[in-house]
Amino acid sequence: MKAHEVRGLPVEEMKGMLADAENNLFDLRFQHGVGQLENKLTLKEKRKEIALLKTMIREEEIKAAMSKAKDILNALSNQYRIPEVADVIKGEKIHADKAKLRQALTTLFAHPKRKDFAREYQTLKNILVR
Repeated sequence: MKAHEVRGLPVEEMKGMLADAENNLFDLRFQHGVGQLENKLTLKEKRKEIALLKTMIREEEIKAAMSKAKDILNALSNQYRIPEVADVIKGEKIHADKAKLRQALTTLFAHPKRKDFAREYQTLKNILVR
C-alpha cells in the first residue's frame, strides 16, 4: 500500500482499514509463533501498512483542526478588527501552519480586548497543543 492510494480516502474508511490491518497482523504473529508462516516479510509489510494508516489518519486530524483554527481566526479578525491575524494560516505544510498559529496567538494575547474572546483563544491554544 502506498501513501497516494490512501490519501484521498475518508478518515472513517482509513480507520476501518487500520482495524483490519491490526487484526491481520495479530493473525500473522500467531501463525509465526506456531511456525505456519511461510513468508516472514509479510509481518514487516503489515507493520509498515499500519504505520502508514496511522500517519494518514493523524495528518487528516491535524488538517481538520487547522481549518477550524483558520475559521476561528477569520471570525475574530473580522469581529474585533485585528488585521494582523486576518490571513495567518496558509499553505499545506502542517508545521508551518502551527508556527503561524503560534504567532497569531501571541498577537491575540497582546490585544486589549482579549477578555472578550477568551473562549476562542482557549480553543486555539488547545488546537496548538495537540
